[in-house]
Amino acid sequence: MVTVFISSILFIFYTYALFPVFLHLRAKNKPSLSIVDPKVWPSVSIVIAARNEEPNLTTKIKTLQNLDYPAELLEWVFVSDGSTDGTQALLENAFTDHPNRHVLHLEKSLGKCGALNAGVAKATGEIILFMDAR
Repeated sequence: MVTVFISSILFIFYTYALFPVFLHLRAKNKPSLSIVDPKVWPSVSIVIAARNEEPNLTTKIKTLQNLDYPAELLEWVFVSDGSTDGTQALLENAFTDHPNRHVLHLEKSLGKCGALNAGVAKATGEIILFMDAR
């Protein structure tokens, strides 16, 4: 019984004292991260499924425009999933002069999963990021 008690005390001491010290020393000796050259950044496709999201899209577009990522490596794919409001018109007007921004309009609603799958089929980026329209 004494062995179990001493083992428990040693385990607690290791967990709360020795292990944090070990992590601190290991992190201290690790080289600092260098800034990655933007020439080697991957291309990113942002896929957003939207159904009747006209009131929220203006804010979402402004948020995406403020991203700190090279615009030539960033692709937007908005999927209007059977929207009956002005979602499709708003997106098409906002993206007319931008070749890396795409709008897909699904006449019949496929649900969020179906819309995201359609957007992924259109996406060309090395990394695909899913976002909500809100």
